[in-house]
Amino acid sequence: TPKGNEQATAMANIATTISATCDTMIALEISRSSNVQEAITEDFQNMLVVSITLFVIILLICIISLLLLRSKIVGPINKLKDKTNSVAEGDLSGDPVVLRSKDEFASLARHFNTMIDNIREIIGKVSDVGDKIRMSSEEVNDNIAQNTKMSFDISEQMEGMKSQIGIAGDKSQESIEQAEAIR
Repeated sequence: TPKGNEQATAMANIATTISATCDTMIALEISRSSNVQEAITEDFQNMLVVSITLFVIILLICIISLLLLRSKIVGPINKLKDKTNSVAEGDLSGDPVVLRSKDEFASLARHFNTMIDNIREIIGKVSDVGDKIRMSSEEVNDNIAQNTKMSFDISEQMEGMKSQIGIAGDKSQESIEQAEAIR
């Protein structure tokens, strides 16, 4: 049937047109998907670069903050620790701890320096008292030496007097004996 053939040819033409349209649409969709995939890949790479850059910046900020924190806290603590070690070993000489900040560490350093000054003053007073005691001891020792010498001198004089008394006693005895003999 010629009408059936026409319809078959028309349907074949429609099928070809639909197939071509579908192929075109598929090709366009694949092209669009490829463009979207490239855009996603590019956005991901940009986001990755931004993320890494932000991470590096944050890491640098953290390192700088730690270094500043170290200089503000650990530095003063180390200065005070070194000075307290010197004092603990008996060394009260040297310069005071000077911190230019106006925080608790500077206040602690000022109080520490005041304590060292007070200890030095006490040691000076004790040293003065020690010198006075030493001088007094020397005077006492000199007095003892003088008293000992005087005691020896007195003892020698007593011995001399005893000897003189003995001689005088012998002479008195002789005088008594002579007086009795005369009588």
